[in-house]
Parts: sequence; C-alpha cells; structure tokens
Amino acid sequence: MTLQQAKKTAQAAYAACHSMLEKPELSAVVNNGLTICYGPVRFKPDLALITFQGGGADRTIQERPPANFLYAEDPYRFGSAVRRFSQEVGMLETIRHNSIAHPVVFPQDPTSEAGKWMAARGPRATWRDFSLKLLDQLLTAQKPRAIMVFGEKASRLLGIEWSEKQHNHPQGHMTFGRGRWKDTPSIYCHHLSIGCPSAEARRCFLEASKIIGD
Repeated sequence: MTLQQAKKTAQAAYAACHSMLEKPELSAVVNNGLTICYGPVRFKPDLALITFQGGGADRTIQERPPANFLYAEDPYRFGSAVRRFSQEVGMLETIRHNSIAHPVVFPQDPTSEAGKWMAARGPRATWRDFSLKLLDQLLTAQKPRAIMVFGEKASRLLGIEWSEKQHNHPQGHMTFGRGRWKDTPSIYCHHLSIGCPSAEARRCFLEASKIIGD
C-alpha cells in the first residue's frame, strides 16, 4: 500500500457515497451535511482520530478530502479540545501535520439525533453500515500508527475489545481504554464535547503520545 493507493481508496469512498445520495430514500436522511475525511489522506500517519458522527454545524456535502486538517483550526468545541489536550502533552504538531480523522457515520446530525443512527434497520442503518465498511477500508489503506476512539457509539461499532478500562466519570461512563483495532494500538477516550473530565482527556492524549513516541 502507498499514499497513491490510499488516495484512490478515498476517491472510491467519495464516489460510493455520492452514488448513495442519488437514492431518494437514502438522501432523505442526509439533511445536515456529509463528512468522510476531516483532513487530507495520509499514508502511515502518527494518529487517527475516530468519532461517531459530525454534528452538522457545517452542512456541506463533501466532494473530496479537505486540503488541511480541520481539527487544527476549526472553531468548534471538539476541535478546540483536541488542540488544547494535544498541546498539553506535546503532540500539537502531530495533530496539525501528521494526523487523520474520520467519523464512523458519514452523514452528519446534531448530537440529539445521534441515537437514531443506531437503528436496527432503515435508511440510517444502511448509511451506518455502509460508512463503517468504507471506514475500515480507509484506515486499512492509510495505516495509522495509533488510533484514538472518542465515545461509546464509535467504540461499539468498531468492535474493539478494550483490554483495560477506566470509568472515572461522575455518571460512570468509560473514560479510558487500551486495545487494538486489528493490529493497530488504540486508545478509548470519552467524547471531548460531552463532559469528558479534563484529567481523563489529558491521560488519553498522553497515552497516544507515548505510543507514537515508541
């Protein structure tokens, strides 16, 4: 696998999603934009950030990967938190210049609607399963050195078995985990936009920085 092959994989993913959008029953649930990549395609980047779904603040239907890594500069809560914690552990340059990011579910929706995308059947289930299949291809093609998974829904869909778990959240939610996605070392972090304790977020980014530094 090479960078050129990884880019071809991404091109195929975009083409496949736009073919899906031509089906009325599937396009009807894509009302808040569609994101596949949060930055340029890279080969063997240090880090991949995986979230469940974009929140739909920007309702753009992506045509291609962005030229710049969006979390390095966007004004939204998640991107701001990524920059804050990566800077605190000395990993900001990795975020800016050698990371990739993808959602598990490509169609965007507000957080209040996220549960609908875990439906057992229907157009949202079709999109979710389709997105997950393409995400597998994108990660396999790009070969990140480490993966950070944010939130329970993304973790559940990726099917990672966390060998170590911590639940240091006031409501008992999982806040930290170590595991592997296929052969890639992976870190679980509670979603940064939904009440993740700062100390736990910092711990997750520190653990990722240690993996990258090995």
